[in-house]
Amino acid sequence: MNNTLSYGLVGYKQSNQELIFRRGEISFFIHATEDSRKLLEGISMRLDVPLEMFEQKKADGHFGNPIQITKVHLGHAESEALLKKIVRGLAMGERVILAKEIENHLDADGNLYLRLDKQELLLGKLILDEKDPIRIKVKIKTSRRGREITVQGCQKLLLE
Repeated sequence: MNNTLSYGLVGYKQSNQELIFRRGEISFFIHATEDSRKLLEGISMRLDVPLEMFEQKKADGHFGNPIQITKVHLGHAESEALLKKIVRGLAMGERVILAKEIENHLDADGNLYLRLDKQELLLGKLILDEKDPIRIKVKIKTSRRGREITVQGCQKLLLE
């Protein structure tokens, strides 16, 4: 079996199986106590996403506080680039843990879910965290052979 690795616009190739990134989404909340402009500019810069791609909607938070729900919709090439940037930016220890737990981050439809610490990202660090996160969702086309190939492909990508 050929175990060559390649990257291209179509996705990540492992053992003649490809991870094809269909689309993605970045979402997060901006709380009333946060500087919206500073936050948007920082996330835009750190994740290489143009500011004009950010969509915002006003809402009320859990305690009635005003928040802005912010989303970015990504195409396949942008999703692939974002995921690779995140993987390169994570510490190897976090990549190993994520690779071991990757099945917990994939749903039955091939959506990969990650949560990054928003405040640490603004400081230039990519750290997985659950509290006040930047949510990343990347749709991966699953192969005919199923979820196992997607899991293995994601693990390989994380451990390179």
